[in-house]
Amino acid sequence: MNADLCEGLVCILDGAFQGCTSLERIKIPSSVTYIFPYSFEDCPNLVAIEFCTEIEDLVTELSLTDWYDHGRNVLWQDVYVFLMKHTILQRLGMITVRKWRDDVHDLLRRFPFIHEYKFEEYCSLIQRRLDSYDTLKDAASLLELALWKSKFEEQHSDLNSTNYRATKSGARCNCGAALIIPNVLSFLVGIYPEDDIAYYETESGRMHDEESEDGYMHWHGYIQRLQAIERRGALRGA
Repeated sequence: MNADLCEGLVCILDGAFQGCTSLERIKIPSSVTYIFPYSFEDCPNLVAIEFCTEIEDLVTELSLTDWYDHGRNVLWQDVYVFLMKHTILQRLGMITVRKWRDDVHDLLRRFPFIHEYKFEEYCSLIQRRLDSYDTLKDAASLLELALWKSKFEEQHSDLNSTNYRATKSGARCNCGAALIIPNVLSFLVGIYPEDDIAYYETESGRMHDEESEDGYMHWHGYIQRLQAIERRGALRGA
């Protein structure tokens, strides 16, 4: 038996398909944001749990197909709930800096190795990283403009020259933004002590509160400095 759940369904309750021996395939609509742990318990003939295209594409992109096991992996179902509940795919799609996207992909790729007791903490780590990137989403554009302006002024001081447009275009291509920006922005993202992935792969070991506080202050200090720079720029332009 194959089952296609209706779009608009939000939750699959605990034991909803428990003991359904005739169930072979089931399609989960993108509206579902929560799947209880024992929803598909004792379904011996279940071949695949199919999710929306965006989810299936992400699994392929992260090379998690074997671990995903056609959607039947119970831990994967927890990952799915996390992705949907916190709109992770939408937030990931809004990241314009490639290095940041790659960093989040790397974190998602580590889910098969995360200890079950650390799952919630690890999800919080990913959310915190996305929060950092969201806070700094305009920083890449600001840095590119600053580098472009600096290079242009270095190469061309006569704004009335007939070569003005060509010089302006060339300065943008040669300002080094593609190399400089990813490296500079990486320093603006706060590094917490608990960002050590090895911590999440074992049952034991918790970070001390003061260490976490130090990590937060390190990150918060960068954010404050960036906001101050933005404010000064706004004042100059006023």
